[in-house]
Amino acid sequence: MNKFIAQFTTERVIWLLVLWQLISVLLMALGVWPQSMAWLTFGLLSVVILFIRPFDGLLLFIISMPFYVVLPNPYFDSLSMWRPLAVVLFVSWVMRLYVVHHQYFLKVFMVRKYKEPFKLKTITNFIKVVDSNFMWWDKYLAAFIVIALISTFFARFPEESIKQIIFLLNAYLLYIVVINSVTDRLQVKKLLHYLAASTGIIVALGFVQLIATFFTSQYYFWQYWAIMISSLYYGTGLADILAYSNSWFSYTGSTPTLRMFSIMPDSHSFGMVAVLLATFLIPLTFIYYKPGISWRNPKALFGSKNYFLWNVIRLSGLAVIFSGTRGLWVGMLVPFVISIALYVKNISRPVFRKAIFAYLLVILFFVLSPFINQGLNYVRQAGLEEKFLDRAASIYDLQESSNVGRLIIWQDSLIYGIHHPLGVGYGNFIVSLVSDIPEGTSFEQAGEGKNLRYNLPQKFVTAHSLYLNILVELGIFGLLAFGLFCLEFFRRVWKFVLKSKDEKMVYNSFVIVFALTFLWFMAYGVFDVTIFNDKVLLYVLSALGLSGIIMKRYEMFRQEELVKGHHHG
Repeated sequence: MNKFIAQFTTERVIWLLVLWQLISVLLMALGVWPQSMAWLTFGLLSVVILFIRPFDGLLLFIISMPFYVVLPNPYFDSLSMWRPLAVVLFVSWVMRLYVVHHQYFLKVFMVRKYKEPFKLKTITNFIKVVDSNFMWWDKYLAAFIVIALISTFFARFPEESIKQIIFLLNAYLLYIVVINSVTDRLQVKKLLHYLAASTGIIVALGFVQLIATFFTSQYYFWQYWAIMISSLYYGTGLADILAYSNSWFSYTGSTPTLRMFSIMPDSHSFGMVAVLLATFLIPLTFIYYKPGISWRNPKALFGSKNYFLWNVIRLSGLAVIFSGTRGLWVGMLVPFVISIALYVKNISRPVFRKAIFAYLLVILFFVLSPFINQGLNYVRQAGLEEKFLDRAASIYDLQESSNVGRLIIWQDSLIYGIHHPLGVGYGNFIVSLVSDIPEGTSFEQAGEGKNLRYNLPQKFVTAHSLYLNILVELGIFGLLAFGLFCLEFFRRVWKFVLKSKDEKMVYNSFVIVFALTFLWFMAYGVFDVTIFNDKVLLYVLSALGLSGIIMKRYEMFRQEELVKGHHHG
């Protein structure tokens, strides 16, 4: 019996739970199981997270992200499973922290037993310890939250502001666990593997979704996915909207064509997940690369993990194209140009060479897209009329309907932001859209009104620009806090790049590649606010925390790798 129990290592339990979630979500999506089964899954995950190490709980949380569905309840239609689980994970970490530092916490919280000077010194030291565990840019994120909290006092709908702030803090709990639970180089590598596997599952499901469209009517597939899949993941409120208006379609052909979007609510957020998959995979190629393997030994080459990783990176690039997200395509030019410039200057060449190659793969798929279309037409029930090159060219067409709508909302948002320099309150963008909201109207009532320009309820309409959206809601101070956060992050990364420019390890390569991806997302932010999608935000915060840990402990990781390499040599 003991031998049988010993087989269930923590890692095996994690992957058994992943298998359970895959099966349960599939059966719920097919209507075989009721959606209430999500509560059973939530219970299982909660119990396991509370009884394993916080780091292992973090791995379980990360790898489960593709399966977080809505927990059915009579109060919140879109309560995703990740939200209470993030609290459970945070509580698990706090409990473990208390057990490890029990005596120290007693000194802090039972200060009445000590003399006044000692009390003050103990509390001061405690604050310093807590502060040292955060990253350099966290003070600007804190300032952003404080400004958002202040905005609730003059917001038209303060309850909506508070709800959106709670959402950000809920996601931030994951970030806190990341920066406090990942303590050594092996954990860095393991978390990177799990982040790659998690985003890889979403991209793989995207290809399943795309292939499924080949063998069925677009309309029936669209309605099934909205009613059965989207309602499972995002609640019936959003599912009802997606049943008649969404970004799943592209209109460059004579008839609308379904894009690739996987389990995400729109193709834009899916495209960002595909980019993140490549971000997590490129650093791993430094682990599995073997100099002796070449095309002269095809058996060893095709069987190597490095070759497998690059094949998945290629698929992630193809997924970026199939997402049909034009703003994401344009945003890639910024990190692409910077990568070339730093490569020419001979700074971290091995890393930037791989990043450039990944960007060139996306460009290559653009060039090959007409042939890809023709190939898919042979197997698709309805002809695939999506023309990626025409869609890319439409970026510069100011008369194109989507571009016209975006230019109008940009202009209106900028003017509104100038006239309201302190903002209208976090989550209250609707106030800039609807000027005559009657007194006593709730946010839900105001938000249900349809915006004819976008064929969406008003509550789903944004400025179509991350920066203009922040300007309208939080004014110049909110935009300044967000800008300082970005500047501090890139300043620290640049300092780190110069320090490690002659190294080629998984650690510095991840920091560089993620910084390029974050720059990509900030460039894309000119066109959209998709970075606040829950899954995208959770992945970005996890990567942000991991980058900070590596930059803080890089010298220690580097020395350990050199010692390991010396022993193996």
